[in-house]
Amino acid sequence: MVAVVSRMVDLREYQSEAVRRCSGLVARRVPVCLVAPTGAGKTVMLAAVLAGVRLRVLWVAHRTELLDQARSTVSSVCGDIDITYHTVQSILAGNERYTCDLLVIDEAHHYAADDWSLLLDRVTHNARLLATATPARADGRGLRGIADEIVVAAQCSELILSGYLVPCKIYAAAEAPEKGLTLHPLAAYQRHTQSGCAIGFAPNASLATRWAKDFAAAGVSSEVVLGTSKKEHRAMAISGLRSGDIRVLWGAQVLTEGLDAPGVDTVILSRRVSHISSYLQIVGRGLRPAPDKSHCTVLDLCNNWEKHGLPTEDRIYSLDGNRPIKRCEVQKLRQCPACGGVCCAWVGDCPLCGYVTPPRDLPIRIGYGQLTEVYDGHNTSSDGKADELVRLVNFARERGLGMGWVSREYRKLFGRAPVITIATQEERTQHMRQQLQRGRPAWLARKITAALFGK
Repeated sequence: MVAVVSRMVDLREYQSEAVRRCSGLVARRVPVCLVAPTGAGKTVMLAAVLAGVRLRVLWVAHRTELLDQARSTVSSVCGDIDITYHTVQSILAGNERYTCDLLVIDEAHHYAADDWSLLLDRVTHNARLLATATPARADGRGLRGIADEIVVAAQCSELILSGYLVPCKIYAAAEAPEKGLTLHPLAAYQRHTQSGCAIGFAPNASLATRWAKDFAAAGVSSEVVLGTSKKEHRAMAISGLRSGDIRVLWGAQVLTEGLDAPGVDTVILSRRVSHISSYLQIVGRGLRPAPDKSHCTVLDLCNNWEKHGLPTEDRIYSLDGNRPIKRCEVQKLRQCPACGGVCCAWVGDCPLCGYVTPPRDLPIRIGYGQLTEVYDGHNTSSDGKADELVRLVNFARERGLGMGWVSREYRKLFGRAPVITIATQEERTQHMRQQLQRGRPAWLARKITAALFGK
């Protein structure tokens, strides 16, 4: 391989380092996967790798929009190079075999599936370069075997600090219902954002269409894109979103990848998202910076944040199928009782609405009768803790609250979760059902339930 840079490229510092590492692995013919959050400039980094080598390149993606974006970027970075673009569907649909020096695979997490992995059998190549924001799949398969090395270009915290991404503000309800939403999407939109453009994610086509009509009836220009939508309609809708003619674009099982619309400052998450990969891809649509855009508002109407944390948390990535995306550390999050905003734990005023929360380090008064014994948080006696647990359980039963609420309130007081042995079998079963409805696998739901109620 001969190093030939055809055009000068102004790369960010983290991009230069990622390009250097990927180029070295490509030169040694080591299959490598480039990982960076949505908006970090993966296509630019891939193009910069190509600018440094003289090779026949085959660039593969699963949608024509991604190929169009790649053509534009590669042309501006590399000029004229020997590169061919194909969708994976077109390669697999025919009987033709392809030969290239370097195979580039965009949105690489798709290619662990059985049918798409056939791509590697159809294309004879010497080196392989992959890219994705989320090297994880809902079926638990990793990218090991498709790639041998991983290069993580940047983390969200670094990109936000440098101004390459914007932070997000999450608004959610204190308690999510077992089914349905905590609030109608239109009501949430009108309450928390009325000026910017938004992308809404619905669980199915019927609801996406219904909610788009609700928004339009309220005077908010809205459109729907579905998996069955024609390419022309999809292009028109996305163009309208970018120009601001369409204020809210609704989708069902689409719009989660490859959509570059920096003006979007609101994400309406009106569906449960069971997998971390989908969660990060969805919220990533709103994190790109734009003029006069200070943050992205996430309306989490199914409380997905409880399972996945903040979308902008730093993550640990791997190519293995066992949790290929892990949280670097589980951040302690708090939810404001006034506005419903979710942020990292704070002291004093809510950073979103200014609500003054009572200080948590004051002595805790626990007791019954005419006299009240005063305990100091974690130093409360065992009897005092037991009495408070009974009070919380009875209060929850009176108000129709679950045992999960009891656990959270107890933890606020004493710093650790209780074991609620006084709960009924019906309450155990209800809690187990709630865990399953939140998308947790059965083994994890059983483990959480056993930890809360005892075996």
